[in-house]
Order: sequence, then structure tokens, then C-alpha cells
Amino acid sequence: MSMTEIRTDLATRAAVDTTLQTYDRAPSTIITPCFYVGLPEEVDYVHTYGPTGSTLTFKCTVVVASVESDQAITQLDLYIDPQRGSKAMKVLLENLTVSNTAGMGWTEVVSAEFVVVTFGTVDYMAVEFEVRVNV
Repeated sequence: MSMTEIRTDLATRAAVDTTLQTYDRAPSTIITPCFYVGLPEEVDYVHTYGPTGSTLTFKCTVVVASVESDQAITQLDLYIDPQRGSKAMKVLLENLTVSNTAGMGWTEVVSAEFVVVTFGTVDYMAVEFEVRVNV
């Protein structure tokens, strides 16, 4: 298991939604809509399964459109609502059958938060997902 494998697995799962550009790390420029995996925010060595296991927390972000877009919030709703299946990040990222080269024990999308992210000089509407991964 490596951090690169975990990020690649998460990006591959998000790519099941073929309308998304996916990146295994934060890109310098984007084409919307897109998904990218941030660096691990937390590594928990205490609550483990076995002597070498750990739980890592990543922020995964979906960016849809400029903040000036009338449709940005509506577009983001598709990725947040778990009833939407084909676009819902909770459904896509928790699916271990799509890609699991890192040997993750489980993946859990814990929360989602609307945010504004900036690329270049443009502000975009986005949603950040807190994703916990057990390895």
C-alpha cells in the first residue's frame, strides 16, 4: 500500500462517472467538472486493525463551475445526494470493487461541505468530501 495507490484508487472510482475529469492530486489547472484527491489530512495509528494498519483521512473535491454560474449549486447537488447513484461520490468512492490496488479494508465518505476553490484567477463552486480509508 502506498499513498499514490490510494489516491489512484479513489480517482479511478470517481472516474466511473465519465463526465468528470479526475486527478489523483490537486491539479494546477482544471477542466470542469472535475474530481481530485487532496493530501492526507490525518493518519490515525491508534484505531487499527492489526499491528500495521491505519486509517487515513483525505479531502476529495468535486469542482463544477464558476461561482457566477446559475447552475453550479444544482450541479453540485448531483454529487452530494446518495440517491443519485451514478454521480453520488458516497456511492462511487465506497465501491471497493472498482479499484482497490492499495488493499483498502474499507472506504467511508463521512461528510460533504460546499466550498469555493480558486484556480488561476477564477473562483469555482465545489464540494469537499471527507473520505476515510482503512489500510
